[in-house]
Amino acid sequence: MNLSALERLDLNDRLDELMVQATTAKGLDLLDLNDEIDAILVKLGYGAEASPDEAKDDAKENAPSIVKDFLSGKFVTQAQMDFVDTLRQVGEYLNEFLTLDDMKGQANAWATQNEYAL
Repeated sequence: MNLSALERLDLNDRLDELMVQATTAKGLDLLDLNDEIDAILVKLGYGAEASPDEAKDDAKENAPSIVKDFLSGKFVTQAQMDFVDTLRQVGEYLNEFLTLDDMKGQANAWATQNEYAL
């Protein structure tokens, strides 16, 4: 399911509200809030089942050039704000042409390259 940017923002706003409520909720109310939070996270693409390897390979072949460049490590030498801008641009293709783990891996490579790693 592909969500528009506005739908993602609305879901993120709702998620923020629920997480704030969860800090003070107890018992069954907390369980209900956790169920709602889980449902929103699945809609946003977190925790969804991974597609078969063939579909991933086809998607990566048809990916936009920025995604291909990102996955190849072209951006790990960028300045901090430029890399953040790149993450935002590539984030539009999350769960379509790359996974969250792909983004994490490149962010870790950038942090290591720029000596931000712990």
